[in-house]
Amino acid sequence: MPRINSPAELEEFRKDIISKRDPGKPCIAVCTGTGCLALGAGRVVAALKEEIKKQGLDARVVDMRETGCPGFCEQGPIVVINPEEICYLRVQPEDAREIISRTIVEKKGD
Repeated sequence: MPRINSPAELEEFRKDIISKRDPGKPCIAVCTGTGCLALGAGRVVAALKEEIKKQGLDARVVDMRETGCPGFCEQGPIVVINPEEICYLRVQPEDAREIISRTIVEKKGD
């Protein structure tokens, strides 16, 4: 990664990253901030990754990211699915199958 020396260079770097993304590709973002980790986010991440494999999906079909805190620690672990902008609160490892099946495979957000 190149050294960034100014806000303008940072903005250019950000635009370059965004330009390489597929806007229609699902991205699962799991909060792994301190509060969510204490509530089991590490197990949720592992369960989601395992379920992605079980359902025959991979990085070409879905992105998986561990993120910082979105600010709702009391509702954690938090999982956000983009581009649909679906937010799951108080996610447990046993929720992984349904999240992947309904939200990623079936594209249902209810």
